[in-house]
Amino acid sequence: MCRARLRGESNCPRCAADLALAQHISHAASIHESRALSLVAEGEFAQAKEAIDQAGKLKKSDLQHHLREFIHQAQPPLTQRDTFEDGWDKITQWVKGKMR
Repeated sequence: MCRARLRGESNCPRCAADLALAQHISHAASIHESRALSLVAEGEFAQAKEAIDQAGKLKKSDLQHHLREFIHQAQPPLTQRDTFEDGWDKITQWVKGKMR
């Protein structure tokens, strides 16, 4: 590809390359990442790691790296008493801190 600035069109504005497949793959990776975030918030770390691995096979991202690290360290730990919202808040704050 010609490295033109892309604005969401399905064809490159500079070289007219068809970007539909690349956009589809990127969207699929985002779906796996979203699923992984939800699974982490629910405390389902093994399934979350699988979802992250699936996303990584499609497209690499910093979010995936940080989620893997979070799962590996399990910091802050999620407890049985945590609700989905509690888990979501913990992972959100932890990832935001890592991405600064």
